[in-house]
Parts: sequence; structure tokens; C-alpha cells
Amino acid sequence: MSRSLYVPVLREVLALSRRPPLWPGRVPPPGMLLPRLPVVWGLRLLPRAGGADELALGRALSELSATARAAFILLRVERLTEAETRGVLEAAGFGGVEAELRAALDLDAVLDSGAAGVLASEEFDPCTVRARPSDLLRRRRRVHLAGIAVLVALITVVTLVVSDGAPTVRAGAGAHRASRPAPAVDDVVRVAPGAWAATSRVDFTAWPARGRLVRDRALLRRALTAWAGDGHATRISRSAGTAAGPPLDAPHLLYAGPVGGGTVVLLYDGQRLARYREAAASGARSLVLARVDDADVTTAAAVALDTSGERVRYLLAPWVAASWTRDLMRPDTPARALAVDGDGVTAPVPLFGPGPRPGAGAGCGSRTVLQLRSSSRIAEHHAFLLAGLGELTAVHLTYTPLPGQGRRRGSRGRPPARPPCSPGPARAAPSACRTGRG
Repeated sequence: MSRSLYVPVLREVLALSRRPPLWPGRVPPPGMLLPRLPVVWGLRLLPRAGGADELALGRALSELSATARAAFILLRVERLTEAETRGVLEAAGFGGVEAELRAALDLDAVLDSGAAGVLASEEFDPCTVRARPSDLLRRRRRVHLAGIAVLVALITVVTLVVSDGAPTVRAGAGAHRASRPAPAVDDVVRVAPGAWAATSRVDFTAWPARGRLVRDRALLRRALTAWAGDGHATRISRSAGTAAGPPLDAPHLLYAGPVGGGTVVLLYDGQRLARYREAAASGARSLVLARVDDADVTTAAAVALDTSGERVRYLLAPWVAASWTRDLMRPDTPARALAVDGDGVTAPVPLFGPGPRPGAGAGCGSRTVLQLRSSSRIAEHHAFLLAGLGELTAVHLTYTPLPGQGRRRGSRGRPPARPPCSPGPARAAPSACRTGRG
């Protein structure tokens, strides 16, 4: 074989000895030759197994560098001289030729004459290889792991895509979230005035639309936009336990009209009350949300429309037939009739009062409550007390008699069960001072 035929083969050997880690996925440095095929995925190509002589020669060759092994083959198998071997190695690009050539000569000196026969065996024949599959169990495990990784990556991508299209949270009071556009004014529900007397569900769903501005589309549009989270100049607040967000369903219009020093719109979406207010003097806008999904004939009887200082105006339910105010700290003083206009808006009423002050002695000021009576069309002679604690809805005051008071004991000496009821002024007075907003 001429020198020109040795050089390309040795260059391939040099490329294999210098292949980058994890080849073929990694690109080699510029100027480095890539080893060519055969590259068979899932198969291992191995030389034929030999005897003890082939094993000993293979171990001796494995201790040499690629350059020394190439020099040994050129000297022993191809029968080239030292000068020819040096020239071929230098032409192929091998480095350190002199030292590697010396190592090859040293190995050749210790081998006997039978080494030539061993080199001609099938184990050292580059044209004879044995193919076998790689570790099947490991391959199956890797395939499963790769499938799981692809599935996780796909789920992650889908989640990120959905999250990018999901509504964002707008910073502001109450962390109000605008996930849907504001409902249209035409979608607002208006209940008929007498519906409360012909329904078994006596709560905010039975309230009719009241107020002088229930047909003011511009006002209603501003209120709905603020509730949907698009009113950037609107200050939003929520009572404890109330979820943020736009209306969950088509909102009911309960009131729209002027109250005190501003204009108020009261809406209800089946779970929450929303009070939108525009101040007449400053034009400031505010929205208050309160959870009322457990409202009933008593807790849905009054809603605070406007609070100024320590006084509040309420909107009473349509089933409230009579209303008074009473100071629980003066149980012997008769209740005072409460003025209510045609839309159900009351005159200003004092809030229930601050909490007891340390060191104030027995006196703690007044504790003003609403004393309301329902219409006989839904409950005959049903009277109850409500206390305004500064929230959107008033608190229903109840009373459970102590065991053994006013009734005979039941079986085995236990008092019979009795539901809570509205306390009388004399019963409520002792605990009224310990109850308050503070």
C-alpha cells in the first residue's frame, strides 16, 4: 500500500482518538475531523473474541497511545521502515512522533515472532466485527424516563400558555381581579316591587330596584365597570372573608340614587353586595364588597348606604313594616320612630358605638340599635334588633336564655332546647357595654 493510502486511514484514527465528549451530539473544535460511520444506535460493535495470545497482545496495545499503536501496526503488519513510518505519521497529523515511535519499537522488541500471526487473526481484523444490542433493561428504563420527561414538559408548556392567557391581578385596595369584562347595563336584573311577598326566599334576591337613578345608564355603567376592576380611579375595599373579583352572575340592582353627600349604587350578585359611591364634592369613587351568601329575613333587612363620621344612613328591606332606634344602655327609654323616605332610606342613625374604654367605670356611652318589625305578609309580629358596626350590613343581635330561666326543666333535669331570639332591651343592656366595634 502506498504512503498516500495510509494517510487518510490514519487521519480517521486520529479523529476517533480526539473525538469530543458525548459525540456525535457535540460539535468538535474547528479543524478536528469527525469520525465517520458506522454509528448504530442501540447496537454495540465489538471485535471477535480471541484466545490468550490475542488477549495479551490487546492488553499490551491498550497501554500505548493512538500514535504508538499506529506506528506499531505500520512497522509490524505493513512492514514499513522507521523512516517511512515517521513520514506517514507526520503527514497524517500525529504529534510526538519520535517518542511514540520509540514506544512502538520497544513493544515490537519484546514480542516474539508469533505476534505477526496473532495480528492476522479475526480479533484484529478491522473488517470483522460482532454486533449485539445494548442493555435492553437500561434502554427500556431510559425510554420510560424520556417519555415521562416529555409529558412533564408538555404539561408545563400548556400550563404556561394557559397562565399567560389567564386574568392578571391588578394591584390596589383589596387586590381586585378583573377576569371578565364588565356586565352590560341591559344585563342588570330588576326585581318587581312586590316579589318579596310571594317568594319563599326572603333575602337580597327579593329586593326591588329603588332610587331616583335606577334608569341612569351612565351611572350604572360606571358602577359595573368599577366592580369588574376596570375603574382605575376607584378605591376598592372588602369586608373580612369576602372574595375579590367581578360579579359572579348577572347583578341585581337594589338601589341607585343620591344619599347624603354623594351618589350610591347598590348591587348584588347572589353572594356579595357591592356598594359603589361617587362623592359629590370631590368626585372620589369607592367600591365596598361584602359577603352576604347567608343572609336571611333579618340580616338582609338593612344595608349601610352612607357613613359620615359616627352616623350612617340605611336602606331598609321592602318587608320592613316599622322601624325605630333604641339605646340599649337606657332600656327604660321608649324607642324612637325612625324616619324613612319612600325608597326605604333612613335618616342618619348613630353607629353602635366604640368598644368599652379601660378605666371609664360603669358608663360607656350609648349603644344605639335598629329595632325593626317585619310585615305580617311574611312573618306575623316578627321584631328584631340590628347593630351597625361600620360594615356594609348590620349585625343581628340574638339572645339565648340561660338554662332554667322562665321554663320548666326537661327530662332528667336538663332544660329544654330553645332557639336564639332577639333580646329585649332589658336583657341586652348588661352585655351591650362589652359589645362594640373596637
